[in-house]
Amino acid sequence: MQDKILTLTGALEKVAKERSQKTCMQHKKGKDSLCYGYDQLLDESFKIANWLLSKGIKKGDRVALMLENSPQWGVCYFGILFSGAIAVPIDIQSGHDDLEYILKDSHCKVIFTSSAISCFEVLEKNSHLEEIVLMEEGQSKDNIHSYRQVLMNVSQEKTLPALDIDDIASIIYTSGTTGPFKGVMLTHKNFYSNFLSVERFNIVRANDNMLSILPLHHSYAFLVTLIVPLFCGAMITYIDTLRSEEIIKVLQEENITIMVVVPQIMKVFYKKIKENLERRNLYFRVYLNLIKEILWAIRCITKLNLSKLVFSKIHSRLGSNLRFFVCGGAKLDEEICRFFFKLGFKIIEGYGLTETSPVVSLNPPSNLKIGSVGKSLTSVQVKIDNPDNTGIGQIIIKGPNVMRGYYHRRDETEAVLKNGWFYSGDLGYLDKGGYLYIKGRLKETIILSSGKNISPEEVESHYLKSLFIKEMCVLFDEKEDKLVAIVLPNLAYFKKVRESNVYDIVKWNLEYLSAKLPPYKRIRGFVLVSEDLPHTRLGKIKRFKASQIYRESLDKKIPKKAIEKTLPSGLSPVAKEVLAILKKEKKLKEIYLTDHLELDLGIDSLEKIEILLALEKEFNVAIKEEDLAKVFTVKELLDYIEQITIEKKFIKGKEPIAWGNILSSPPQDFLREKIELTPKVRSKLLTFGGGISLDLLFRVFFSLRVYGKSNLPQERFMLCPNHTSYLDAFIIFSALPLRLKHSTFFIGLSKYFVVPIIRDFVKYLKVIPIDFSSNLVETMKAASFVLRNKKTLCVFPEGVRSVDGHLKEFKKGVGILAKELDIEIVPVCIKGAHGAWRPGVVMPKPYPVKVIFGKALSAAQLRDRGKALKQDIDDYQAISLGLKQEVTNLAKTHP
Repeated sequence: MQDKILTLTGALEKVAKERSQKTCMQHKKGKDSLCYGYDQLLDESFKIANWLLSKGIKKGDRVALMLENSPQWGVCYFGILFSGAIAVPIDIQSGHDDLEYILKDSHCKVIFTSSAISCFEVLEKNSHLEEIVLMEEGQSKDNIHSYRQVLMNVSQEKTLPALDIDDIASIIYTSGTTGPFKGVMLTHKNFYSNFLSVERFNIVRANDNMLSILPLHHSYAFLVTLIVPLFCGAMITYIDTLRSEEIIKVLQEENITIMVVVPQIMKVFYKKIKENLERRNLYFRVYLNLIKEILWAIRCITKLNLSKLVFSKIHSRLGSNLRFFVCGGAKLDEEICRFFFKLGFKIIEGYGLTETSPVVSLNPPSNLKIGSVGKSLTSVQVKIDNPDNTGIGQIIIKGPNVMRGYYHRRDETEAVLKNGWFYSGDLGYLDKGGYLYIKGRLKETIILSSGKNISPEEVESHYLKSLFIKEMCVLFDEKEDKLVAIVLPNLAYFKKVRESNVYDIVKWNLEYLSAKLPPYKRIRGFVLVSEDLPHTRLGKIKRFKASQIYRESLDKKIPKKAIEKTLPSGLSPVAKEVLAILKKEKKLKEIYLTDHLELDLGIDSLEKIEILLALEKEFNVAIKEEDLAKVFTVKELLDYIEQITIEKKFIKGKEPIAWGNILSSPPQDFLREKIELTPKVRSKLLTFGGGISLDLLFRVFFSLRVYGKSNLPQERFMLCPNHTSYLDAFIIFSALPLRLKHSTFFIGLSKYFVVPIIRDFVKYLKVIPIDFSSNLVETMKAASFVLRNKKTLCVFPEGVRSVDGHLKEFKKGVGILAKELDIEIVPVCIKGAHGAWRPGVVMPKPYPVKVIFGKALSAAQLRDRGKALKQDIDDYQAISLGLKQEVTNLAKTHP
């Protein structure tokens, strides 16, 4: 027998009668809790309704609700409904323009709001608005009332109007991702029928405690975190902050059993856990992944969740009583979902829209399918309209949960409601078992000139696997017929891992991840931004606004606040001098407080050192390179210099320290100890044995051929090869004659040499381990130290491996070494290494490899060749450019 459809107010009265003494809501405020029982909720709702009626509110009038999540949100909502009015929930973070538009469009007469919102100018402009109710305590005056006084000043009870299930309960304004606001009219029947369908899954129990952190103005949060737990007799917990540490604290202390989230929150959890795991050593991570996969296989076969026990520390961080996450509002990336399942968590994912009140489908807890948004609810029909040959088409929906229409928008209503079916604008397909899969938005689908269809969300999910990327938005450049992206780097992670070369690292990660996609889905261009992308409150990117940001970024028209205006007390003498140095070094007219040193000013690692030297000269202070590596913005730089110049005198006229002075200084003792200039017997034996082994390996498995050995000088020169593979350094070592094997050193990233066994053999491997991001000066000193002692140094001028095998920009560090030390450089071309073992591939494979040594060239020769290619560059850059051209020529002469 079908459950009877009730009005929302009737349903509240029914559950309040059954559970009158039970606590249904609690609001955590620091150490205090404000608790509400069903009887109190019902009583205060009646009082709100009576007050509204006393103010002349009639059935069908609109009343706005603009509050933070709290028990009062529910009280006011049900009070509005009991009065016969229609609730208009509004986002607490709405700007003046949005608020004014919604109030005028809906003709709201009353608003329940918070004094924390500075919107009185908007409220005064709205001619329909008659009364304002504020949540904080205070005396009522004119048409402004305090919430507490409203409850206390109800003189007599009014006769509440009769309500019908087909009456409109809410008009919810959707911000959308591709266009302006529309008011969605949802009835009591829409909401209550949706509740009944969700209830049949029996996922929420009377003893559950659900954490409510998603904004209640949205239909997803409203139904899932208010209506469902309230009508099921469960507890709802609200908190007064969204700081992650406070959320975790509440999860642990309040025995939260269900947490309702959006994909953006799961991404944050995912990256936090991944970051913590990445800090563990390689062997532990390999072991952990093996255990995780074994336990996942056991769970898939037996339904036995042993992972929850093995990864109990991770579970305890999110509360030992947490039964599952409910995720909706957008599509959750399948890899993230699978990651949490493998750690022993459960995620119940669903699908819906504001227009469908909102739930359409839900993954049945007893038979979940990862990647799917589940089966349609019992009262809801789902079909795929006009499917293509893969079964993908527009999702259309019919059922009692489908909206009445858009408020005041007849044409737009008729465009999406046809013969009882709601045309969602979402793309998807149904499998044979009736499970629904989402493949993007129809309006957001990118169609290339080749006819290929691309879901930007799918592409974004792939690239967001990088911990260095916080968020991104994929767009289509119609002029160039290519995919482009706006990328927000994860600057917090850059700081944590002490990396400062933001642009280069993001670019490398994009190229690395692109190699795993079909060519037509790859990002072909990108811009970096330093501020969050525009989102809806549930985390969806507003693509029409992101597209504007992309165009403005290309044209350099993104408006910024001048630094002079952001410091009302004026700039200090120190700040002015710092700005003057930055402007001089980068030849800029304007610099802004929020400018990122690399993203906005284009300052790379070497230029950062040059600015450091200029600042040391100007202020006569010692600036630590590792401290400067933690500085990312102009404001942070000003604060840092201000701090270290406290009680220092302004001293001018000191000669700047040049690269020549730096390179003449020895490296620090900890680094010099790792450089064995005179090899001992043990080192010679290891070098000799390693050389023979590598020669045999590369000649047998990779058919190694070496050309141009006669071009190699006797001593004191640099080898500068291209870099495409994990094997490159070993290939170079194998290709060298024995006389040079003993005297050639390699620059390597220190993070690859911290494993205990390898760490003890660094000096025998002739690797100089360096942290480039925080010890670039020491890197240059160590390189100079080796070369000044008549040894050979192998440096990869690109700095990183090329993902696609093509030459990348050569850094000017090799130019600095060559010019200041007056040494020769041997250009080297490695061919075939990318095919043997390219980045991203787990194991190498047999593939023919060649090494071509070019003729040794002086710094002056390379400088002249670089200047012939590009005149407006300094000598260091010219040397690097000339060197790149020589490596390119070697590749052409040995196809």
